[in-house]
Amino acid sequence: MTGTSSSKSSVSSFNSNDDKNNYYELLDAFNELHKEATKLQKSKNKRRGEIKWLEGRVKQLEEENENLITSLEKLEKSKKHSRSKDDTSSPQCEKCPGQLEKIDYLIKNSLKIHFGKIEP
Repeated sequence: MTGTSSSKSSVSSFNSNDDKNNYYELLDAFNELHKEATKLQKSKNKRRGEIKWLEGRVKQLEEENENLITSLEKLEKSKKHSRSKDDTSSPQCEKCPGQLEKIDYLIKNSLKIHFGKIEP
């Protein structure tokens, strides 16, 4: 009988040691996963901040674009109005042809930028 009880105790101590090893292996794995999850959470929070900033920037650029379109439309109306006046009124000033060329250039390039044909 003594042989049987000693083999049972050695088996139970073996199982106990095996359980402790499994516990520490699981604990190490958990700690590694927790560390990685913490890194990912920090990265996620950083990206969330970047996304909010970019969304705000996009909104700001859209508003700026709308303002530029409005300004462009006003310039086009002003240009048409000034040309019709020039046809019926006194001779043009010396700077007007140069200014009209600059206005044409600005209108063409702003339309290209607006429709994405060239980079700003």
